[in-house]
Amino acid sequence: MDEQYTGEPPGKELVEASKEIVGSAAGASLGLIFGAGPEGAIVGAAITPAIIRTLKWGANEMAMRVLGRQEKAKVGAALTFTAERAEHLQREGYSLRADSFFDTMPDGRNASRELVEGVVLAARQQFEELKIRHLGYLFANIAYDSNLDAALANYGIGQAEKLSWRQFVLLAALGRKDRMVLPDGDISDDPGEWNAWGVRRELMDLYEDRYIGAPSQQRAKYGLSYPNTSLRDLRLAHGGQLLHHLLSLDTIRDEEITAIHNELHSAPSGETE
Repeated sequence: MDEQYTGEPPGKELVEASKEIVGSAAGASLGLIFGAGPEGAIVGAAITPAIIRTLKWGANEMAMRVLGRQEKAKVGAALTFTAERAEHLQREGYSLRADSFFDTMPDGRNASRELVEGVVLAARQQFEELKIRHLGYLFANIAYDSNLDAALANYGIGQAEKLSWRQFVLLAALGRKDRMVLPDGDISDDPGEWNAWGVRRELMDLYEDRYIGAPSQQRAKYGLSYPNTSLRDLRLAHGGQLLHHLLSLDTIRDEEITAIHNELHSAPSGETE
């Protein structure tokens, strides 16, 4: 059962605080989540009551905890981005999942509330604010995809927390390699300067953790297989595909991808001293 408040719902403060990160979108989100009507939605809003109830619960729940000013902005931003993505999916004709995801079970558990709590807790701790948008998108994407259960979504949150913003961009780059081709060379090539080295190191971490991969190569003499770390052959592996979908990494701007490509195109040098 939803909490009842005698005054203003405490969660409104968090959504209002999100304007430091999301700008004017905070006002629209505030109307969607805490607007007029029995479900808290403004008339004509393209977002379903089930999501509104969950976002309102998440905002009010987090507002009862001790948060710093920037933490309030981050939590509110995650909720705002969730509402933004949900509105987009609804407008594009996607159907909200019709299973028990939004239901409260006899033992009191509610998968949607657990997930939105996981999202906002992850957002609260992010020092790379660009990641917050995609954490918010994760909840909306799960809400409209009954093929993915809450346990997998929780796993996705945990993995997304571990990755850097630049690794988000690297996964996005491999997700659109059909139109933005990676350069020749190998992940392990020494580019000759630290920033470009950092990009390749983070790419190698994705490879070693099996978010990305490439078909094995064979030695001509004995036909033995060995790992393939050629940039041109890299593609999203299962883990990378999952995060690419859950986090809507296809929405990352081309300018971010181009910057990564420029770093990877840095000409390899000889060995450093």
